[in-house]
Amino acid sequence: YKINLSGTITALSNSSGILRYYGCPIYNKATNKLYCISDSFGGGYSVAEIATSGITYSATNISSLLHPHGRSITVDNATGDMYLVTGDTSVYFVEKCHPGISSSTIVASGIGGWDLYGLRFNKNDAMLYGIRQSYPAPGYDFIKINPSSGSISKITTLSFEVNSDFYSASI
Repeated sequence: YKINLSGTITALSNSSGILRYYGCPIYNKATNKLYCISDSFGGGYSVAEIATSGITYSATNISSLLHPHGRSITVDNATGDMYLVTGDTSVYFVEKCHPGISSSTIVASGIGGWDLYGLRFNKNDAMLYGIRQSYPAPGYDFIKINPSSGSISKITTLSFEVNSDFYSASI
């Protein structure tokens, strides 16, 4: 959907007609473009660039992800680097991709499958922040990830439950 400044909502249709899942849209100020996570239903996961024209949109895969199930994406608007949470059933990964480079790289990983929510880049300290489900004990931690070294630090244990049904949080 596209919403203009006066609040008018326009439903956009996929101009390619190819059935795909597109999730976690994000605007990248460095490139002045929209991006999302694309699942091509059996063809793998990737970061896709979204282009709109009138009442249609198209998404072009620009960077393959190394692991499945992209669940969260954030951007460093100074460099254009995008960071994504991917994973399998027991490990999550933070992958970095940059427009113009066809594959991602792993910058950090941890135990817990896809259970890292609300990944955000902080321009003030060039660190990533997120909410991680604690393992093996129930609960959630607020964490900091250094994308240069891959180190993950727990800042605090949260005193509330996170609804993981939507794989999201706002920080």
